[in-house]
Amino acid sequence: MKKVFIFFILIFITGCYDYKELTKITVINAIGIDKKDNEYKVTFQAIDIQDKDSNNPKYTIYNSNGKTINDAIKNISYQIPNYIHLDHLSFLIISEKVAKDGINNIVNYFSQNTEFRNQFLVLISENNNPFEILGLNNNQIKELILSSSENINYNIYTPFENILNSILNENLNFTIPIVNIINDNKLELKNLALFKNDKLVVTINQEDSLNLAFILDKIKKSNY
Repeated sequence: MKKVFIFFILIFITGCYDYKELTKITVINAIGIDKKDNEYKVTFQAIDIQDKDSNNPKYTIYNSNGKTINDAIKNISYQIPNYIHLDHLSFLIISEKVAKDGINNIVNYFSQNTEFRNQFLVLISENNNPFEILGLNNNQIKELILSSSENINYNIYTPFENILNSILNENLNFTIPIVNIINDNKLELKNLALFKNDKLVVTINQEDSLNLAFILDKIKKSNY
């Protein structure tokens, strides 16, 4: 009986320890990258891991500027007292302005930082900056990508790993889906940003996207 009592005490202590450790962690769900006055503006969308409503979690937005992406992220870290957990990053949103200048330095930063996994999704913000999109506290981007793929007959799912491989192979073009805010603060995925090497060269509308997807072998099904 004494051994059983000690066992339950240990479980209770361990559970308390784990809970205290969780309260010291800030989990980053999404990152936005923009440029203003020749400086990078980086936005963090942090998820409340203690929120019991997993279907509609609460988010906190942090943002800061810096001459480099690393500088901007360091400046954000000064605002967050907890350990910043980047391993569960789900989305990276890059502004159209940054994408036109080239995303090589962004790809280098994320590929060389071992805290990130390479499976997070990448989006381009066209009519709205990443701060505005992440400020909506919208956690349905992944579902929106999957539903859009079903509706428009091709796969627009673009993980960072695919982009990295495309840039490493200088002969390849690649696409990244474009996200915009429409009526009632809803998000829309319709068009594609076409990249040559690391620069956004043209925006493809929904009608032309199907032809491009056929060329890039992204077709999921055909109505012909």
